[in-house]
Amino acid sequence: MRLVEPPRRVLASEFREEMAEGESRPLLINAFADDWSERFEIVLKLRDPQVPEERHGGTGLACELICAMLARTFGFPMPDYFIVVISEDFADAMDNDETRRRVAANIGLNYGTAYLKAARTWRTSRRRLGEELTQFFFDLLDFDSAILNGDRDLEEPNLLWNGKACFPIDHALTFDPCRRDSESYERFLADPTLGDEVIKTHIRRQLLYWRKRPDSRFISR
Repeated sequence: MRLVEPPRRVLASEFREEMAEGESRPLLINAFADDWSERFEIVLKLRDPQVPEERHGGTGLACELICAMLARTFGFPMPDYFIVVISEDFADAMDNDETRRRVAANIGLNYGTAYLKAARTWRTSRRRLGEELTQFFFDLLDFDSAILNGDRDLEEPNLLWNGKACFPIDHALTFDPCRRDSESYERFLADPTLGDEVIKTHIRRQLLYWRKRPDSRFISR
């Protein structure tokens, strides 16, 4: 098991575009390290994205960061993760009024991940599973069970594929029972597992239904 890698802190410097996918309407930006020595292409998620879905926001971003750090610690391929500082100057430079208003409401600390240019959303029908991918998806179910992630199904797998590896992303809805109310949390303490209805819709079910399970790399770690 690797040491936990803390997030790097970067400064938002140039707005590129609003991403086509994602309920929280993430933004593609350029950012620089604190000392301006490195430039990064980053998918920026705002702590207050100003979208109707209340599940997005600061708590969701905290979950994203925690799970990204955990996933990398346990050996999953992960895009680099960042704390992104938005300044008033960055917000003022926006040409689009709506985007400028959204960004201006989030001056300070936000969350971002490295933009993977060659990666696309995983589509099960496009790829046969070899030994390594079979192991990956079994381990992924163990990981999702540990972080209480019910947001990874065939329609919305929250996985990126670059032709060589799968990258788990979008963990804003993890630890869900712990975030609702005291009654939900007490039920979770009594049975701290993903429910059957979640397991049945998990991407692993149709992919691996008839496959022999290999030893779990995740549990041993």
